[in-house]
Amino acid sequence: MTLMGLRGQQVEIQGGHQAFVPPPPPAKLDYTDRLVALLGEASRALGRLDGLARLGPLNVRLLVAPYMRIEAVLSSRIEGTRTSLDELLAAEAEPTRIPEGGDVREVQNYIVALEHGLQRLSTLPISLRLVRELHELLLRGVRGEKHTPGMFRTGQVYIGAPGQMDRAVYIPPPPNLVPDLMSEWEQYVAETPETLSVLIKSAVMHYQFEAIHPFFDGNGRVGRLLIILLLCERGVLSYPLLYLSAYLEDRRQEYYARLNAVTRDSDWTGWIEFFLHGVATQADQAVAFCRRLLELRDQMRELVQGRMRSANALTLIDMLFANPYLTVPRAADRLGIARASARGLVGSLIDLGIVQEVPREGRTKLYCAPRLLRALEEAAEPPDRIDTRY
Repeated sequence: MTLMGLRGQQVEIQGGHQAFVPPPPPAKLDYTDRLVALLGEASRALGRLDGLARLGPLNVRLLVAPYMRIEAVLSSRIEGTRTSLDELLAAEAEPTRIPEGGDVREVQNYIVALEHGLQRLSTLPISLRLVRELHELLLRGVRGEKHTPGMFRTGQVYIGAPGQMDRAVYIPPPPNLVPDLMSEWEQYVAETPETLSVLIKSAVMHYQFEAIHPFFDGNGRVGRLLIILLLCERGVLSYPLLYLSAYLEDRRQEYYARLNAVTRDSDWTGWIEFFLHGVATQADQAVAFCRRLLELRDQMRELVQGRMRSANALTLIDMLFANPYLTVPRAADRLGIARASARGLVGSLIDLGIVQEVPREGRTKLYCAPRLLRALEEAAEPPDRIDTRY
């Protein structure tokens, strides 16, 4: 069985089931008035988001860590994990207490894979090699580890209830076609035609990846990782502050329906319009919350500077933006100071009302900056439930 003549067709597989061979990327799109308008809206919103870089690299880098964690939680939730942002952050404050193989570890793996991908872009373009690396990191030490991390699938998969292929929502192409389909996918991503927006390429790339479903597990998370990586690789964004998972998780059924409509009806336009609306919505939300978080940082720093003369205290404030939870041992280690000194700094932040102790059992006390935590949790809310004006 070869690709020739099979694109966009159902093919029979073992058991009399029908698997779908995705169509090639569209040679021509129907640029409806709505699509053109949404493309302009999304591009302008991304421009506003990228403009945050003018606030200063240090300020923007402080926002990358929390936004990575918001995306990791929501992208993993789409795939069935139940770890909340609060649970992830509290666990990261004491990494030695995180159980192996659980939901928190899966979410952490997403962060590791995203950070790895961003670092690798300086030496390796988005390619099959990078995709395999991301997948291997994503499944390391968690429930999907038995599904050949970093290797394309060698068996048939389907989307639907386990053991019920007859009722499958979608059956991806047979495994023997995956290498050729992914090689074509790689070539499409590498091409940079002047007439095609990077945003539209991102939407098409994502559909193709999900339709091919090259791995036994982890396809959705890798596919969403690749969106932000492509935008950063092509210079659309200077910093990885755009994440679509809040939008996709809140509209999960429509997300799947739009992808299926491409498969069923070749409705590329509907999927791309949905994707562009998500980009515009999430970019505007990100701008609003980035500004809000930076304002909160300024307020905290002013409070500290008005009462204390300590550079370490200001550094500790910045640490809280990476994770609003902290322990004295972790603060001492990050600041390179004695635990007694770190304990004094934390005590000063308690006196200023910036952090408070979290009631719990255990020998090591855990502290949290509640205002900051609430702000981050708001950033993870579906975009239509919050005010994104600024």
